[in-house]
Amino acid sequence: MAVDWNAANAAHLFRRAGFGATPKQIEQALAQGFEQTLADLLKPDTPLPKPPKKMLSDIYRLQTWWLDRMVKSQHPLAHRLTLFWHNHFATSNAKVQDLAAMHAQVKLLHDSAPGDFGELVLAISRDPAMLAWLDNAQNFADSINENYARELMELFTTGVLDQGGQPNYSEADVVAVA
Repeated sequence: MAVDWNAANAAHLFRRAGFGATPKQIEQALAQGFEQTLADLLKPDTPLPKPPKKMLSDIYRLQTWWLDRMVKSQHPLAHRLTLFWHNHFATSNAKVQDLAAMHAQVKLLHDSAPGDFGELVLAISRDPAMLAWLDNAQNFADSINENYARELMELFTTGVLDQGGQPNYSEADVVAVA
């Protein structure tokens, strides 16, 4: 498929795969061509590092550190996917109250973003921030808390109903997962 490679299409690609581009990046993309620009955008990012300790003292510092990494990254697609998965597996420090756990979750999402969804679901199911967010500390064999199990099936994976309007899981499934 031939691509009409021009400044407008290059800018569109950078917006879709990241957070936009500078005029210099558009110029470079036009010089190197569509295929190389796309290959560069699809290269995996390096693992998200641990932020400096002072960034873990305040949610706004941590958010600023992460935003700075996003906009300066040579591989913005990984960060865009991280935001997508963070929205999908939604949590908040307002309830978790642990910035190190929140950063660890963002790192998990970032480093797993382009990979296998099943592996990501297993990893997020063990994530301390997610477990705190969905009250798994109150989940005991003799007194189960269905919060995470229900969210896992309802929001994170199968959805409540299939395309024919039939349930994708039963209450017994929720209890078994919990």
